[in-house]
Amino acid sequence: MKKELVVHLSEKEILRVLQILIDQDKEEALAFLKEYFEEKIEERLKPPCGPETAQALKAKLKAEPKNSSK
Repeated sequence: MKKELVVHLSEKEILRVLQILIDQDKEEALAFLKEYFEEKIEERLKPPCGPETAQALKAKLKAEPKNSSK
């Protein structure tokens, strides 16, 4: 997959990321990723036209066995 996603963060979002990093808050980090990136990534993965949607791709990725080296 060679798709690019350029991210623009507001000052408030930058401060939130910095706070997550300072606190090493894994739960807040996951919440931020879901809140900020999930929709943007799904939109970016949608093909311009075709049968496979971002939802279908997510389902396919979830069904694949996880790499044990992660």
